[in-house]
Amino acid sequence: MELTIAPQSYRPSDESLILALKQATLAMSQMVSEETTLDGVIALTNSDAPLIRQANRAASWDGSPESLSQLLEHFAQQQLNALVIDSIAPMLDETQINNAIKQGYRADTRQLLVMSKFKPYEAMNTDLQVIPARAAYREVKA
Repeated sequence: MELTIAPQSYRPSDESLILALKQATLAMSQMVSEETTLDGVIALTNSDAPLIRQANRAASWDGSPESLSQLLEHFAQQQLNALVIDSIAPMLDETQINNAIKQGYRADTRQLLVMSKFKPYEAMNTDLQVIPARAAYREVKA
């Protein structure tokens, strides 16, 4: 069975790529954490794994000092620390960064790299067949 590949018809914006990365991070954290929606921020906590960043973090912080103090209070009530705080905006301004620094956090910038000059293959390799791993179990076992 041949699988068709849809051609890429658009180049995603930087903002949409950052949003997709944040949504993927949130989805992974939701698998191991309890989610609590507060005003201006989402708290993700797991008291069984207090030192795991993915399990004890904040997502979609709006940058306000009120939501930051509410977040820190929520974590303190559970005797946990918010190990990472992701903002809802791609970038924070100096005031927002300074508010977080006063609470013991530091700013961290991450790079998102995208292959911009990828060219699809002109001809597909018809000798290659992708099958589920369990279908190849007998060959792998031998």
